[in-house]
Amino acid sequence: VHAFAFLVALVVAVFTYLPQRLEEARPAIALDPVVAEAASEPAEPPLTREQARALREDAEALLAQLLEQRSELDQRSAASWGEDDWEAYRAAGRRADDALLEDDVRAAVREYRAALDLGEKLFTRSQQIMANALDTGEAAIEAGNPALALAQFDLVLSVDADNARALRGQARAEALPDVLDAMRRGDMARLAGDLEAARDAYREALAIDRAWSAATTSCPRCLPPASWRRWWRS
Repeated sequence: VHAFAFLVALVVAVFTYLPQRLEEARPAIALDPVVAEAASEPAEPPLTREQARALREDAEALLAQLLEQRSELDQRSAASWGEDDWEAYRAAGRRADDALLEDDVRAAVREYRAALDLGEKLFTRSQQIMANALDTGEAAIEAGNPALALAQFDLVLSVDADNARALRGQARAEALPDVLDAMRRGDMARLAGDLEAARDAYREALAIDRAWSAATTSCPRCLPPASWRRWWRS
């Protein structure tokens, strides 16, 4: 009898104590942060028919704005300089399109607005790129580097094909080798004492590029000021 009672007590202990120990020993499973966050977010209430119709109209209006913006950015060759911002812009547009096709108008409106914001960021960046390239191109002309100048003005024209400052700079950069050659001949003639040949060479440089100031500043070194004025007018 005692043995039977002990056996019953042992069975009861196994079925009550062991599950508790196993539960204590089992490692806690951490929820993925994204899953935990999603689980904590309250579900959005369903839209009424009027709300859904209004959001669809908003989404379609935003889509029209995005298409216009995308066309302007394409004209500015944003794909060639936009890098990660351009890819993020396109990705947001695709997500918006997919949401609209799936009739998820809330997500469509959200993603179209995000894409438009990224597009404005790209427009701002294009202005900065053009301003920096114009300054660098003009500095390259003054430094006598036509290749660098052309590269900078070409970059500006790839963003804004009608940029007047870039077009002027491009023309000057293309003519720069001839200007530099005329200046070299003028400097050599001046050093050799052939002031007439120097005058002709400097005039040639100015005929090619009226903005090339070195052609005029070189002349006072050729003759004393009064004589130089008579010489330049002759």
